[in-house]
Parts: sequence; C-alpha cells; structure tokens
Amino acid sequence: MPISTPPADDTNRLYLGQLALYLWENKQIRAVWDTYAVPGTEAYDGPLAESHAESWHHLDQWAIQGKALIEINTPVQSHQSAPSVPAMVTPVPEAVPHAYSARW
Repeated sequence: MPISTPPADDTNRLYLGQLALYLWENKQIRAVWDTYAVPGTEAYDGPLAESHAESWHHLDQWAIQGKALIEINTPVQSHQSAPSVPAMVTPVPEAVPHAYSARW
C-alpha cells in the first residue's frame, strides 16, 4: 500500500521552513559549542561545577536519611505475610442453544 503524503499547503510549507531553520541553527550552534566548550575551559568547567554544586545537597540528604530508609525497608521486604486466599471464581454457565440458531 503506497504511503500518501499530505497536501503541501502554506501551513505545511511554513512548518517545514521553520524546522529547516531550526536544524540549521542547531548545527551552527553545536559546531561553535564543540570548539568553545571543551574540558579545561571556563565555558565547560563552570556549568559542570554549578551542576555538581546543586547535586551536593541531594547527596547529603541521602547520606543522612538513606540508612534510615533502608532500615525501614528491610524488615518490610523480609516480613512473610499470610498466604492470600484465592478469589472465588464463578463458573461460566454453559451456552444454551437458542431456538433460532437451528435456522442459520
């Protein structure tokens, strides 16, 4: 089955043009960024250090509270609960032939 494409009206042309412009700009920015922001430069190390500084708070919180969370979770996981009773299943009634089924 051949794949049909939507008609190329003005809206589609506009969106395709915007997408092409975005992709071109993205390519240009990445080309500059790859030469500008390399390890050892402020453009690379500055944002990396900022990201690391933001994560220290969360790591400290885990170091403080993580042990308590593990201590709470361990007994809960090892606790053997009573075996669950299987749910009662109602049997499906057998099909009853209809009076009109013989005609077909």
